[in-house]
Amino acid sequence: MTKINVLLFTTTLEVGGTEKITSILARGFDRRKFNVTVACLSHGGEVAKELRSAGIDVQPLNMKSKFDFTVLLRLYRLLRSCRVDILHSFLFHANLLGRIVGRFAGVPVIISSERTMGMEGKHRALMNKFTSPLASAFTANSNAVSKFMVEEIGLPKEKIYVIYNGVDAESFKVKVNRKKVRESLVLDEHDFVVVSVARLTKLKGFEYLLEAAEKIIAGNSKVKFLIVGDGPNRKNLEEKSGKLGLGGNVIFLGFRDDIAQILSASDLFVLPTIWEGFPNTILEAMAAGLAVVATNTSGIPESVSDGKTGLLFEPRDSEGLYEALESMIKNQEKLKRMGEEGREKILKNFSIQKMINENERLYEKLLNLR
Repeated sequence: MTKINVLLFTTTLEVGGTEKITSILARGFDRRKFNVTVACLSHGGEVAKELRSAGIDVQPLNMKSKFDFTVLLRLYRLLRSCRVDILHSFLFHANLLGRIVGRFAGVPVIISSERTMGMEGKHRALMNKFTSPLASAFTANSNAVSKFMVEEIGLPKEKIYVIYNGVDAESFKVKVNRKKVRESLVLDEHDFVVVSVARLTKLKGFEYLLEAAEKIIAGNSKVKFLIVGDGPNRKNLEEKSGKLGLGGNVIFLGFRDDIAQILSASDLFVLPTIWEGFPNTILEAMAAGLAVVATNTSGIPESVSDGKTGLLFEPRDSEGLYEALESMIKNQEKLKRMGEEGREKILKNFSIQKMINENERLYEKLLNLR
């Protein structure tokens, strides 16, 4: 049987949600059916190292700036030399260039994947709409993103396929010595630990979490907040935390590679994002058996069932966030039940294998339609 040559193409291979999904797909596709190469516009990154260690061919295109048009030639040559049957791209710049160069290179099937909402703006939306006829299909990671693609960008509904992100549930339900993990994080075993994992940008809404945390801590000094992740807004958030007098109750951990252990040593997960496509970190928290408090925006309600696996509040509403957190902290029975129901939902609907299988079936379907 002739194998299908697949090129997964993204903007970067640094640590991030989309990059993680790209890596999972590359490592998970059936090697008996698919030859997989991964390319990125940038110079590579941590995910590139991970892929190479797994035996995946990685091709950074080393784009020097947004005016480095020589990258178009490098992409064209890569597509031709690999004899790519399916080009599956992720994120705006890779999607745009992939559609245009892919057509010039004669790639039979071109798939663009939309992962986020609200970043396009008028000019990006126009470029997406103008080049959409060049794509064979689009994938969205939630129904909310699919709706956004149709209504806000103007992409054709009949070419959009919804494939949810998947998570390895077993890798996040790890047995840890909670006392030792907490000691390593300078936490007491009797603290109530609220954890959040995200890239620290303004759009993640952490200033509202800090405002809610101020009220929570004023009433219960045993509540501790762990903020895991790094980003351009970290310094501002640390300064705000200091001005609010949150002290050791709010701990900025920066980038960590032991997320599963931190989740397992925590009591509740929170994500105060202003908008989001379909956050992987919520799926990981649910896989770890944690109840979730998150914003009622974008694709989040498709993973978090309000009142069953967590509580939802409106974006930018620090008072609503405070009330949701307070409700969880005061009701341990509800917290435990929601965590259990959340993990069951992950096992049923958001497995890695399901995500991989649905992408493989889409590839085969689109090739057969030619």
